This record gives sequence, C-alpha cells and structure tokens, in this order.
Amino acid sequence: MIAEKIKKLLGDRVGERECFGERREYYVEAPVKGDLEALLALMTENGYKPMSDTTRAKNRYLLYRTDEGALYISYTYKLGCIRIFLDKGKEPYLGSGARSAKGEAHLTLMNMAYDDEVQVSHDNGLGMIVTLADGSFIIYDGGYCTEVEGLLRFLTDNAPKNTKPVIRAWVLTHTHMDHYGCFDTFVRRYSDRVDIQTIIACIVLDEFYGGKRVNDRYFNDVLPLLAKEKNLPIVTPTAGQIYEYAGVKMEVIQTAEDLYPLPVGMENHASTVTRLIFDEQRRNVLVTADVARSAVSFLVSTWGDYLKSDIMQVPHHGHSGATKELFDTVDPEVVIYTTDRKHYLERIESNTAWNHYLINELNVKKAFVADGEYQIIL
Repeated sequence: MIAEKIKKLLGDRVGERECFGERREYYVEAPVKGDLEALLALMTENGYKPMSDTTRAKNRYLLYRTDEGALYISYTYKLGCIRIFLDKGKEPYLGSGARSAKGEAHLTLMNMAYDDEVQVSHDNGLGMIVTLADGSFIIYDGGYCTEVEGLLRFLTDNAPKNTKPVIRAWVLTHTHMDHYGCFDTFVRRYSDRVDIQTIIACIVLDEFYGGKRVNDRYFNDVLPLLAKEKNLPIVTPTAGQIYEYAGVKMEVIQTAEDLYPLPVGMENHASTVTRLIFDEQRRNVLVTADVARSAVSFLVSTWGDYLKSDIMQVPHHGHSGATKELFDTVDPEVVIYTTDRKHYLERIESNTAWNHYLINELNVKKAFVADGEYQIIL
C-alpha cells in the first residue's frame, strides 16, 4: 500500500491525520533537502504517474490516481511544508460537463433579501451563479433560505429550453448559515426539479478549531446525511487543483486543510478560496468567501503575486478579514461586496478592513453590491 510506503520513507518526521470520511493526510512540516524528490521517486518506483503536475508561486502540486484512491501531493515553497492527501476509494475530481462547448460563460451575483425577517443578519449572505457555456451552472453558496425561490426561477429561466437545470457543482465555502441556508432548503425542496451533480465542500473536524467548540456544525452533522439521502457526492477541494467546466476553470487556492496544524479560530478562517478563470473573456475572479485575517495572511504569504486577479469578491462582506497586503497583491479592477448598499457605503468610509484604501487608492473601476436584482458581473 502506497500510504504505508510513504510513512516508511519519511519515518517519524511524518505526521498523520484523519480527515473527514475516508480522507487521510500525511505531512512533513519541515522537510529536509531531497524529501520531495524521494517522495516522487517512490511514486514512480511503484508505477504511478502524475495526472497533473503544476508549479505556481514556486509551490508544486501533483495529482496521482493510485490503487488506493486519489492522492494529492503539495509542496509549499515559502512555508516549507509537504502535504499528502489520500482520498481512499475515490476517483480524482477534475470537473464535469461538455468542456468543449462553444460560447461564453457568465458570472451572476445573486441579490439578498436584506429586508426579510427570516434573515439572522441583515447585511450578510453570499450567492453567485456561474452560467457555463453549455447552459449548466455552478453555484457558490446561495445565502439564506430566503433566496430559494429566486434561485429556482433563475435556473429555470436560464437553462436550455425544455431541459431540467443542471448544476455541475454547488460550492459551499464554509459552515455559516448565510452561506449554506439556501442550499439546505433548496436541496430538500427542489432536488427533484434540478440535476445537482456534485457538492464541493471542505468539511473540517473539531480539532481544526484549536480545541474550541465549533459554533456551526452543519457541515459535520447535517450535510453528510443530506448528501447521502439525496445521493449527492461530496468532493473535498484540494489546493493547487483545477476543475474544468464548459468555458470556465475553477482553481482551488486555499482550504482549511492548508492551515493545519495551525489552529483555526472560527468557521470564517476555514473558508475555501478559489479563482474562476473565464476562457472566452480571458478574465478571472478571486472568490474569498469569508476568509479571516490570519488565513488571509497565510494566503498572501503562500501565493504572493500569483493572486493578482481582474475581479475580486471582498472577504467577509467587507466587514473584516481583509488586509492592505491582500488588496495590494490582488489589485482588482472590479470588486464584489456581498452586502447591501447601506452597509457598503458605511464600510468604504472606514479602513477597519481597508475598504477605503481599496476603493480610493488602488485601481478599482467598479464595485457591485448584492442589493436589488440579480446582476451579471462578467
């Protein structure tokens, strides 16, 4: 078994951790010279060839298909860390759909029902929809349960005529209700009216939270049961991987697993950060969800200038989390604030989360907020 051979190769310097389900991690926090080369030689000696091997910001990411399952190897240059993830019994997820479909894909920002009494908070909620070139969709989060009917209308109206809407992937960035509330209600109410093919979610165990009690256990206690009931596969995103769809690529930049064994203070720190690359428009969108300040610092130190993007969803609804270094590095022309206009106007007058700096001193040409109608961003 390749897992046992890896542990034998790295000896007592390798850490081992059980992740969610059948996922396992093996890691070396301070590898010595030659460790990565020895590890890759071990894979070759055992007949494994990488399905992908890419270098970004001096970080290296490899994907193997093994007899045990999908195996991911990453080397983080700045942090000096080797991580190995083994998804036992699973095929590597590479995306889905008619990738060769012609035409443009589009990104739509969902409006949030900020005046609805159902909402726990009246200035949060993240929901974005990617309409792919083949007429299928990717959904990011979706906001609260108040957004369900509007989302169904959008999918029905924009799917190819006389076809059931196809959701290639529903990305859940982290376990907070203003991000998964719509998903939960939608799946229970309308899963028979659409074809949901994949859930992309990084489910992290309690130990990630530094021994603190997890405030929101939806990902751990509810999501797996709901996915099993509705026969929806859950894919765990892994940094460095690219998923391909019709007209769009999704690049996984950071997940909570990249932070381990550093403690994650709360659910926002565990946000999955991705980048959407639109083929026809040759534009990209950095989706940060609610990534918090310590995770932002980790993100910038790991990826550096590679984070430069045309469009950026500002972290945590513009409320907190961002840093000057992040905005300087990404330097977007278009920004997305997942809040209402009232709070947006308040926040850009403050530098608590460097909003004033972003809007007034960098190169931002347009800012979107999640009020009113659905808006096409790209």
